Amino acid sequence: YDCMSNNNIEDLMISKLTKEELMSAKEKIKCFSEIPHKELNEKVKIEKENYQNLSMVDSYILHMIAKLNYRRGIAKLNMEIESHINTNEKMRQKSFHSCVKKKKTINKF
Repeated sequence: YDCMSNNNIEDLMISKLTKEELMSAKEKIKCFSEIPHKELNEKVKIEKENYQNLSMVDSYILHMIAKLNYRRGIAKLNMEIESHINTNEKMRQKSFHSCVKKKKTINKF
């Protein structure tokens, strides 16, 4: 658990796995990658005590799907931000055109 914050945790985990274990883990990770974000989010929640009881293969799988889940969350957040930016830009343009029309009307008088 303490090593999860280490930047080289993946390299350490891979070095501890055999070729067969790594291939098996990658297959499981591939299956998990097809699970929707919300469901995957529930799977990566684990208590410290439970994490300590995981095998190296399961720890590696959990680490990789947590990383995948994080990237999905960031991508979703970026899409939401982009949507808000686009909505705000449209509103700004409408306000600008409305202001220009009012100014032209005022200048006629």
